[in-house]
Amino acid sequence: MKIITEYHGSWIDNRGRRHHEWIAYDDDSYDGPGSPMGSGSTEAEALDWLAEMLETRGMLTQERDRAIAAMLAALDEEAARDLDDARYDAWRDAGMS
Repeated sequence: MKIITEYHGSWIDNRGRRHHEWIAYDDDSYDGPGSPMGSGSTEAEALDWLAEMLETRGMLTQERDRAIAAMLAALDEEAARDLDDARYDAWRDAGMS
């Protein structure tokens, strides 16, 4: 079992809003169209949708659930580090370093 996430770019709709497209799937069980796949505007949304699709189809094993949960936790840690970096950058740019 290997959960994969991929970024498939962004586009601007006719109202000028930017959209991002992430997908997530289990590489071991993906067999083309019709296979469970999650998508979303963020990597986390794609993972959440994949878990929901797998659960709906009765394919969400404990191993898959744990792998998806671990990936989501890692994304949360990365987001927290990015936020800390942004705070430091703002502090530095304000001349407080």
